[in-house]
Amino acid sequence: MKKLLTMLLALLLALCVLPAMAETTMEKDTLPEEIADLFDAPAWAGYQVPYTSKRPEMLAYIWLEYFDCGLVLQSNGQLKALCLIERSSKGEMRITARNFRAVRGESVPIFDSTPVNGTNNVVLEMYGEDYMLAFSKVNGQWRVVHLYDYRNGYEAVVTSEKIGIAKALREEWQENDVFATGDMEYAYGTFDNRFAAFTWDAFPKTIREAREKLTNPPVTPTDFFAPATVQLRAGEQYDVFAAPGRDSHRAAGGRAVMSTNDWVQIFGEENGWLLVQYDISRDHMRFGYIDASALKRGDEVQTLRWYDLPEQTVKTAVSVTDDPLVSCATLCWLSAGERVRVLSSFGDWYYIETTDDAGRLLRGFVPGSCIDLLTEEDMVG
Repeated sequence: MKKLLTMLLALLLALCVLPAMAETTMEKDTLPEEIADLFDAPAWAGYQVPYTSKRPEMLAYIWLEYFDCGLVLQSNGQLKALCLIERSSKGEMRITARNFRAVRGESVPIFDSTPVNGTNNVVLEMYGEDYMLAFSKVNGQWRVVHLYDYRNGYEAVVTSEKIGIAKALREEWQENDVFATGDMEYAYGTFDNRFAAFTWDAFPKTIREAREKLTNPPVTPTDFFAPATVQLRAGEQYDVFAAPGRDSHRAAGGRAVMSTNDWVQIFGEENGWLLVQYDISRDHMRFGYIDASALKRGDEVQTLRWYDLPEQTVKTAVSVTDDPLVSCATLCWLSAGERVRVLSSFGDWYYIETTDDAGRLLRGFVPGSCIDLLTEEDMVG
């Protein structure tokens, strides 16, 4: 009897210990308070950090104290927001970028990191069910630098000037092999690989598609304004007008819009409007004006200053274009004898101001041969 009681007591103790052991081995992550505080705002109401699909005890985030950076995934059940977090030089934790299209599928990815050899930099890696994305800080900007897409069968390395696509997809991700790849083919041109701009749908899946998609900003004539070096925020769109002001002419049937996910050249500012050139397609670009609020805080560009000339007379009927470098697509027509304001030279073109048939202000380019440029003194003489 005594032996039986001893056995029962031992069994009871074991039953008490097992749940405790199970709780210890399956203890779930909690988000550090400093990171959780970043999302304690009305804009993040309904969002939470999910647990990863492959490791249900692990929250979908990574924070690297040594590098003062990390990633946090926030989900509201429908949208998945991948957030880049960094500590400022003043010690403040901040969300510095967000991307709502980098995480794909229903599974919740896991995160890892790899130091970049010989630098004080790191690669932040995100592993989904059938993909991998790697981000690193390049020239002060966080960018997509490497990716695997097992669904479509390709691997790619990415810079803002080119994309390399592997001829054969490697089976394994190799440690410390973030930038070194196997047999690659390259497509050269501008691709916006900033953290916030990346989308799986827009990324080319083959080298042929990459060569068709990638374009380069054209070289503008030296007698015009030089493009500024500032960059607009990624992943945004802006209405485009043919002259400063929302009451001016708007191309594309009144629907001209510029995306910041391709190259954009900014030439200067006039009365709260930026003169830009941007890419529409491989065979069509456009000059136009967007609201200067598109500039990031602290960025400045030169003020546009035009010729101080009297109105000029158009000698022959001519079309006005907003794309003098590629398509020369017609924006409107001018008749012989019409009066226009010449704002600037642009190689063999003049940049002019006129009005369309509805009386709306319009600026564009005409061949220099259609106007004999006269100064005030010429007209008086």
